[in-house]
Amino acid sequence: MIPFGVVTVLDWSVEQVQQRQGSTFLRSIAFRFLSILILLPHPFSVGNASEEVYFGLLTARRTGKRLLVLAPLQLRGVLRLPLLDFSIVDVQSEFMVCRPLNPLLLPLRWIVTIYFGIWRLISEVRVSRLGLQGLSTERTWPNAGQDRIWLPESGSRAFSWDAVDELNWEEQFARPLNVRLSARTCQSGSDALIGMGVPEGSWFACVHVREGGFWGDHNSPRNADIHSYIPMLKEIVSAGGHVVRMGDRTMTPLPDLWNIHDYAVGPLKSAVTDAYLMKHCRFFIGMQSGLQDTALLYERPCLIVNMYDPNFALPFLVNHRGMFKIFHNLVTGNSIDPLDLVCRSDSIEERSLAGENASDDLTRALRNFLVALEQEFPRNEVHPREPEFQAQYRAFLEDPIAGASTNKHDVVQSYRFASRLTSGTLSRILTPLA
Repeated sequence: MIPFGVVTVLDWSVEQVQQRQGSTFLRSIAFRFLSILILLPHPFSVGNASEEVYFGLLTARRTGKRLLVLAPLQLRGVLRLPLLDFSIVDVQSEFMVCRPLNPLLLPLRWIVTIYFGIWRLISEVRVSRLGLQGLSTERTWPNAGQDRIWLPESGSRAFSWDAVDELNWEEQFARPLNVRLSARTCQSGSDALIGMGVPEGSWFACVHVREGGFWGDHNSPRNADIHSYIPMLKEIVSAGGHVVRMGDRTMTPLPDLWNIHDYAVGPLKSAVTDAYLMKHCRFFIGMQSGLQDTALLYERPCLIVNMYDPNFALPFLVNHRGMFKIFHNLVTGNSIDPLDLVCRSDSIEERSLAGENASDDLTRALRNFLVALEQEFPRNEVHPREPEFQAQYRAFLEDPIAGASTNKHDVVQSYRFASRLTSGTLSRILTPLA
């Protein structure tokens, strides 16, 4: 539920509004609120925020509502949060009330900022002055509305595969949302693209290789070495394209290479330009990290390599392809088929060591992807282990220990994970040779 009283009416059903006493005027206001789906996306993670806006738009389209995205504003001192720059998800759509950073939303954005700021101040006083435990992030983070994205319209508070099947996510994914950017963003992004050396009319690919500088997790299995990607990047240039390296200024600089633009560490880097690049690239090459879901929001074809997690962020759309890292058993040293790890409850780090894809494998994955791109991603034959994968995933989310729960947050997460269980997922995963 959105945690401020003015929009609690959003939790009423149409029937409840019809049954309530009151004037026609008040009921008309209630109906107007019922047509709006309010979302405060994840305040820190660009991936979570992008994912939530994307699924929020799908839900708005399916339910005949309009999505209203409210991005919090920054406060100072102890109330300051490491907020992301919401320019990267500042999209326009026929299924939205308006874009998130529309100036007309500023009063509402201040309301939610102050509301959560008060709770954050109370939490700070409890910890620093009273020696008590701080309040939960549900109260102190400006993050709400996710339950209305993934929970079925029936209002069920228990996970059900029947409810998931009724949502028919695969059919929803197949219908484009066609999000747009403002004219100002397009002009700014176009100028930046030309400024970094990409001629007008040339096609380019966005590439993101996660490193540990931004979050300080340099030893994370989510990371990879950009230098092993260089032969693949040159292959893109040989195919007639430009490469734009995405990321942040903590990343390892690339050597000076023809038509390969190290935008991440350059002077033109901005969230506004990020949005333009992700929207207008021919395709995106990334990892299981935040920008994968930004590419999802902008509906770009994706090649996700050096995947480390067999449980989430798999290539679940028709125009997605992926390749896992190389797994070895920590005890025996034997190689492990990543598909054998699907839906296991213990952590990957505890049972295996993940090695990065070799340069040859990355180049081979790109060539395979470019062929599929030219052929407009024909449907592959069903992988022989697809039924096993589907059965394992379903059993995992139904398991009361590993997945299923009556806790609302856990139920929402189960529906979130289940939304990505589409047919043909395994047929989109390439096998590394190394």
